Amino acid sequence: MLSSRIVSVDVFVDDFAAESVAVAVSVVLVLDWTVGLTLAQQLAIGVALGVLVPLAFFRYARSLWLVMNYLVAMAEQRRER
Repeated sequence: MLSSRIVSVDVFVDDFAAESVAVAVSVVLVLDWTVGLTLAQQLAIGVALGVLVPLAFFRYARSLWLVMNYLVAMAEQRRER
């Protein structure tokens, strides 16, 4: 049981980091294509989003992963019975 919790936490951290980077990169690229930002502006926006997105959405993403972990664990318990 402990190993499944460790794996779920690891998956949560990896997925959340990947999603944060994807949001930051996509927003910077869209702004670059539409507005034409300089490299310094792109880096400033990208770093700011890379820090703010995880802080703003941590609670909601964690809740989603906890619900999914609970549903999977309940399904495994039902299968074992």
